[in-house]
Amino acid sequence: MAISVGTSASVSHRWRTLLFVVPLIGSLGCGGSAAQGVARVPLTGKVTYNGQPVAKGILLLQPKGAGQPVSTNVTDGTYAFTRTDGPSAGGYHVTVTRIGAEEVVAPANRGITPGGRNFPPPRKPVDRPAEKSSFELDYVVPGGDAPTHDFELKD
Repeated sequence: MAISVGTSASVSHRWRTLLFVVPLIGSLGCGGSAAQGVARVPLTGKVTYNGQPVAKGILLLQPKGAGQPVSTNVTDGTYAFTRTDGPSAGGYHVTVTRIGAEEVVAPANRGITPGGRNFPPPRKPVDRPAEKSSFELDYVVPGGDAPTHDFELKD
């Protein structure tokens, strides 16, 4: 009976160790890009269309070689990739997609608003079929701490 108690305790200890070690080993492969050895770049800059900031859009970088595509939003003419979601250094095919142009709508009542509040003027979507909404170009992301690059889009 003493042998079975020792064996049971030994097996119980082995199972506890296994239940701790197996998930730990499995989680090593589930890390971010740092665990896989990919150095990402925190890239920032501006996006303009015919000299004006792009109000809303998407910036997509697809690597020309091996690698994973990355994208970020363009808001009020600026974009920013962080060190965790940015591209790695190298050549990319870039697609910039503008999302719906907007313009300020002149308020019908130019007097004092109810309650004396000053609301920003309303905006409405504008359909401008003559304007391009998607642009494609090539760009080489440099290595470094915090490179910046401005994308100037033109018809």
